[in-house]
Amino acid sequence: MTGIKTYNGGRTGISWAIALIIIAVLPYYGIWDFEFISFDDPEYITNNPQVLTGLTWESIRWAFTTNAVANWHPLTWVSHMLDVSLFGLNPGAHHMGNVVLHALNTVLLFGFMARASGSPGRSAMLAALFAVHPLHVESVAWIAERKDVLSTFFLMLTLWAYLAYTRKPGWPRYLAVFVLLALGLMSKPMLVTLPFVLLLLDAWPLRRLGLKPFEWASVSPLIKEKLPLFGLVAVSSFITFHVQLEGGAVASVERVPLMLRLANALVSYVEYIINMFAPTGLAILYPFPGSVPLWKTLGSTALITAATVFAFKTRQRLPYVSVGWLWFLGTLVPVIGIVQVGSQAMADRYTYIPLIGLFIILVWGSHDLLARGHGRQIPLIATALLVLAGLTAASWMQSRYWRNSSVMWTHTLQVTENNFRAHNKLGIQLADSGQPEKAMAHYKMAIKIKPGFAKAHNNLGNAVAAAGRPEEAMQHFENAISVKPDYAVAYNGMGSAQDDLGQMDEAIAAYEQALRLDPMLSAAHSNLSATYYKQGRMDQAVSKARQALELEPANARYHLNYAILIFSTGEIESARQHLETALRLRPGYQQAIEVMNMLPASDKN
Repeated sequence: MTGIKTYNGGRTGISWAIALIIIAVLPYYGIWDFEFISFDDPEYITNNPQVLTGLTWESIRWAFTTNAVANWHPLTWVSHMLDVSLFGLNPGAHHMGNVVLHALNTVLLFGFMARASGSPGRSAMLAALFAVHPLHVESVAWIAERKDVLSTFFLMLTLWAYLAYTRKPGWPRYLAVFVLLALGLMSKPMLVTLPFVLLLLDAWPLRRLGLKPFEWASVSPLIKEKLPLFGLVAVSSFITFHVQLEGGAVASVERVPLMLRLANALVSYVEYIINMFAPTGLAILYPFPGSVPLWKTLGSTALITAATVFAFKTRQRLPYVSVGWLWFLGTLVPVIGIVQVGSQAMADRYTYIPLIGLFIILVWGSHDLLARGHGRQIPLIATALLVLAGLTAASWMQSRYWRNSSVMWTHTLQVTENNFRAHNKLGIQLADSGQPEKAMAHYKMAIKIKPGFAKAHNNLGNAVAAAGRPEEAMQHFENAISVKPDYAVAYNGMGSAQDDLGQMDEAIAAYEQALRLDPMLSAAHSNLSATYYKQGRMDQAVSKARQALELEPANARYHLNYAILIFSTGEIESARQHLETALRLRPGYQQAIEVMNMLPASDKN
């Protein structure tokens, strides 16, 4: 620790912490009025029957054993379940949970860097940049990205535990590091690079590792010290890859060639840096390119190489440069796309941890450049405040795009090109809001950009069917199935169109095929129930309606349908309970009110 000033907080530290909490919350003022959005939020919360049960022993068991949404992050599931238990489906409360974690992360980052480096002023600026940068809005304003802020919370606690261990080594403190890292990995496996980060921190600011020419004798003990941590992340990496592979989230080399992945990864590194300095045109989804221009690949390679060489050559004189740069490069590795998961080229949320490395370079570098000599402290502080004010305003404006799905997808289409998934998502929102013609236009645009996009074919079929053209809808469902033969949702849509055409036996066969492909498809259960009811097969209709409701207990329409069925069988009080639930889930639900008015007065006093 030679040459490092100590910092123990005290009243000054508390003042810094309070100021940073205010700074971290400011960009998200009004977020309590935001809605859930249609991307991942349904899978994580609003349509997830396990999460909707709240925090129970059974739901916790599920959280630790499921591979839902092609990920294993049990603590993230548990946090959503806790929110449901405490706040129900109040989206504002779920949003505020993310904001609270973000504020805590900001304060913990400040405290760690201040204690590790002995520079509270620079550490506060570092934490403030982390708090208000627009690239971090996605991780905070998106409820389904709870895993970002939650895993980073455990990352920060791990850093604090590691700092305590380095100052007074012992197995209890090392165990704390191990356990906190494990909790972080169970929130989001992106923390697999944390042992590497700890080695960087050993070099600076902890000064446990010299930055002179490489000497294995000094490095070897620090690596051996972290072998249990490397073992832990190896296990996490294996589980994550296996789960993502099983869930179909990992793109094959045939679909996304390795050279294209490498080119996109190199360009993405540079794009993240550009977006850090000029955070404009940010979107929830950046389409993966069909190709990357050679000049971009070569230019990005040259810039990354030059920066790496500079960091290496200045590692003794400016140790924060090499540490910050390698922090940025290294922590992005799990999500840079060499193993391509999902359809995005890059994502703002992936920068939540990596940008800390670049912020370190900026803050300590600016201090070294501008704060030498007398009379420069005031201009430096004024510049810092101006930068923070600008970033806060930009983040506040960026957060407004997250207030609902329509605004989000409209903005995404404005700032990206050939974004067929965004067209499809906006089409869904327009269809749900009663604008089928506009929805069809977006579905057709998605198909024009990507003719083999099965979801858009299916959704176009749904929109055409809703417009009263079931025969035309059949063609779109067939197109979807020809692209994706195991597409259960398209079989369900086909069954619905056949039902509208009076072809009930064919409709039942289509619904049954949908359920063979996906037994958890609640819509197929519900539609099959309706067709059975038309055929007078009441017991089967009730059974299927109950299955749909069990799969999606927060669906007001399913409660209404089930209430109508059991009312016809004489279960009046049970029907009343389901109608009351439907009205609680959807206040003012006119159909439920009409059926409720048909019920005889309750016998209960």
